[in-house]
Amino acid sequence: ASSWGHRDMCWNGDYMFGSYSNMVDGFSDPATFAGFFIGPISPNRALAYDGAAFYTSGFGEYLWKLTWDGNFGTVAATENLGGPWDGAYGLAYDCSNGVLYMTTADYTGNIHELAMDGFLLNTYTTLPEYDIQGGCTMADCQYGYILAVIQQFSPDMLTFYDIGAGGPSPVEDASWGEIKSLFQ
Repeated sequence: ASSWGHRDMCWNGDYMFGSYSNMVDGFSDPATFAGFFIGPISPNRALAYDGAAFYTSGFGEYLWKLTWDGNFGTVAATENLGGPWDGAYGLAYDCSNGVLYMTTADYTGNIHELAMDGFLLNTYTTLPEYDIQGGCTMADCQYGYILAVIQQFSPDMLTFYDIGAGGPSPVEDASWGEIKSLFQ
């Protein structure tokens, strides 16, 4: 990828997907490019997958639902789910609650909780600790399902949020060095 590289990423069970243009690139493993499909915006910055469809958004962009036929090189069918959203940087599908979480890099510290049809359910803030966020994903861990969010900070941090009643609340932070050491 050029420039900033792949922004947010998602997994559909076969491939890891990311985007730095209007193409959504698929990888069968970290070093093997499998192909791409075309999405509605450039870049398809924030990405999520719910088991049937992809979702994407970006800075000042609408939330889009993408139905991909599974053939690389094709154009995904799209449905505009509303917006536009300021600073959308990450999307994560929460299978335990059937919602999307959208992180923002607009200095508001906002995490939006969206219904699968794009309707805004709640907005939570991570201020004053974090005002600009990167990609995000859902993870199943010792706490149950958590929202993992890259906080663009100095140094960058990965924050785990309990998504229980009352909205996301921080569980634990880890520095980029601590995160990298987990994978070495």
